[in-house]
Amino acid sequence: MELASLYERAHRLDEAQEMIERTVRSGYDFPLVWLVRGRIERRRKQANRAEATFRALVARAGPDSEWACQAWGELALMKDAQGDFAGAVEAIEQCKRSQRAREAPHWAASEKVHALMREMVARITRDDLQRWRDASAGMDPRRVALLTGFPRSGTTLLEQLLDAHPDLVSSEERDLFRLLIHTVSGIGPKTALNVLSGISVTAFRGAVANGDLKSLSKISGVGRKTAERIVVELKDKIGMAGAWEAASAKHGLSADEQRINDAVLALVALGFKQVDAHDAVRGAQAVLGTQATVEELVRVCLKKGA
Repeated sequence: MELASLYERAHRLDEAQEMIERTVRSGYDFPLVWLVRGRIERRRKQANRAEATFRALVARAGPDSEWACQAWGELALMKDAQGDFAGAVEAIEQCKRSQRAREAPHWAASEKVHALMREMVARITRDDLQRWRDASAGMDPRRVALLTGFPRSGTTLLEQLLDAHPDLVSSEERDLFRLLIHTVSGIGPKTALNVLSGISVTAFRGAVANGDLKSLSKISGVGRKTAERIVVELKDKIGMAGAWEAASAKHGLSADEQRINDAVLALVALGFKQVDAHDAVRGAQAVLGTQATVEELVRVCLKKGA
């Protein structure tokens, strides 16, 4: 069991799968076994098996258990990655229901922690702050990677503040981090963080969409072979939208081109293929004229595709 967990955290998924199956065959029927098994299946892109495992864990452990909460959290991540946002929200709601059933002890523990934090803050003096500042003068600056475990809307004040803070990783960078470690073979957290530090998200998308191996190879820890894997394994996921976004940021688009670009991106987000979306927008613009708004273009495209 422990080996399966270690292999899973080290991205050695084949070995992790072998260890967890041996654990199951040995007769160990603990909730943790099923949780780790589902995580391994999820990371190996075995979505149906992983979902069945997590739902079986909920049934075994009971809907109000901590294990059920963790299983619903894993299901939320799966649904979010699949674009099933309604399913992700439903899983989060199930997780919340499980948490509410055990709210009292958690609330008491939280209050105790907050009391200790308030006491600690009250004891910090101006001399402490000055001493810490002086001690950090010779240290290399580091970025803080803020990686959340659940889908987020990006609409709360806290999320907007975090995304706007120059020294924190934004939600876009967090999404790119996950995409790299879960999709590109051979890339772990260290290399993924090197990518975030070495190139902007927009420039990265453009490099992948255009097959720009030279730009990707310049990133610390990313040689030509890794750059080739990144392009091969991510190009379909990023598509032409990445190239347009990078071109817009670098050269600027005319107002007409920007409206077309925005309309195409909106259709892609609604499930259109890249080529179909572009052809549909061009056709709609031919009917409505070059001054048509993004909303008008999208509306005509959706009516025609309905």
